[in-house]
Amino acid sequence: GLLFELARLITHLGGGTLSRLLGFAALGAGLGLALFRPRMAMVQRKLAATRRGSTGPVGDWTLIAGVGLTLVGLAITFAGAYLYNGNTTGSHPTFPYAGCITLNIGVLPLGMGLIAIKMWFTERS
Repeated sequence: GLLFELARLITHLGGGTLSRLLGFAALGAGLGLALFRPRMAMVQRKLAATRRGSTGPVGDWTLIAGVGLTLVGLAITFAGAYLYNGNTTGSHPTFPYAGCITLNIGVLPLGMGLIAIKMWFTERS
């Protein structure tokens, strides 16, 4: 409710492509938080178990996977912005909502990669 209203407000403020992108990004982030919030307790339990040493330390592969996922997420997000811009301006139209769907899909690996990087740095400190 609140995030949808925030996205709608951002969309109506400028009316331009950037404000629409920010609105849809806020909406996608809100949906992601709503869907993955229950899993945060599980991630925190696993991180606490890792700190106690029961499952072993977070290895360097966590950092490599985190950077890779972040780069893939950024590429998908930029592709979504390109599709969204093409659909709204009419310069290269595709199917409806292609850009919005691609933007929301790109946020998932981006967030997972950032969480993996944070886990690696948390383990090192």
